[in-house]
Amino acid sequence: MKSISYFRYQLTKKKTHSLNATEAASSAREGALLRFEFEEKSYGYADIFPWPEFGDSDLDQQIELLKRGKETLLLQRSIDLAKKDHILRAEKKNAMLSEQGIENHFLVTDLQSLNDVKLAELTKLGFKTLKIKLGTDFEAHLPQILKIIDSTDFKIRLDFNATLNWSQFEIFVKAISFEQRMRIEFIEDPMPWNPVLWKKASQHFPLALDFEYSKVSWGSLVDAPFKYLVLKPARQNPKDILEKAFEFDCKIVVTSSLDHAVGIAHAAAIASELNKSSASMMALAGLQSHHVYVDDNFTRYVASSGPVLKAANGLGIGFDSELESLPWFKLS
Repeated sequence: MKSISYFRYQLTKKKTHSLNATEAASSAREGALLRFEFEEKSYGYADIFPWPEFGDSDLDQQIELLKRGKETLLLQRSIDLAKKDHILRAEKKNAMLSEQGIENHFLVTDLQSLNDVKLAELTKLGFKTLKIKLGTDFEAHLPQILKIIDSTDFKIRLDFNATLNWSQFEIFVKAISFEQRMRIEFIEDPMPWNPVLWKKASQHFPLALDFEYSKVSWGSLVDAPFKYLVLKPARQNPKDILEKAFEFDCKIVVTSSLDHAVGIAHAAAIASELNKSSASMMALAGLQSHHVYVDDNFTRYVASSGPVLKAANGLGIGFDSELESLPWFKLS
């Protein structure tokens, strides 16, 4: 590799959005776009967007480690994705394999914004599934969730970010009728990984495994209590997730890491590949997270009024002119 450069950015949350149940109070999150010069004047691009509250080294540490030639999990994924981007750019190809694009759920990080007008708008736009992020204060939101279930046709995905204990989960279960449960496609990371408790929870709802993935003792797992595996290409090797999905008969949900549009484009490219190679194993994706942040020059290329995300124009993951015009800082 001839050189590495980076460009630091901030994504500012819109005032109505809370990103997850454990997020820090700041309204802005830091990340960096990375430019790898694999050959003379021949580049591949990627994003790095750490979540320190989930155990990642912060951005300053990630950049320092990259400078010293060290690799974290996130850096390794960034390099791998940049290599794919570089190859596609050299071959004059776009990363998305399907002109139809990737269909997605609608991400709900603030239930207060999900009023009747918004629900009608989402229905008209063609969204069929809502993913709602919840925390330990879920009881305050249950009436609205149940109203959505009873008065609309949306499928519901719920994400607790592993914040509940068993007693709280039982309260949640008892509040939802059997008929209403049929409308919930899955519950993602309901509580910290515990195979016994997850098995009990799976008797009430299908479960999806996301951030708790690294805590699973895969070698000793026989009967998986989850039916869905969440794949975040910025954090996980798609090959590993695909192997686990085959072994345990799971569907794969490809999502962004609530990161930059460059990260979303990489995730969309992976989803496009898997939809072609392993279509029967793929569930509806969750890539349209850009709307929780204030728009920038990149988001207009991945923005869509409906559930389908299409390729950003250009080679590789796209964004050619935007990437070329950035004031890159070269690592010494």
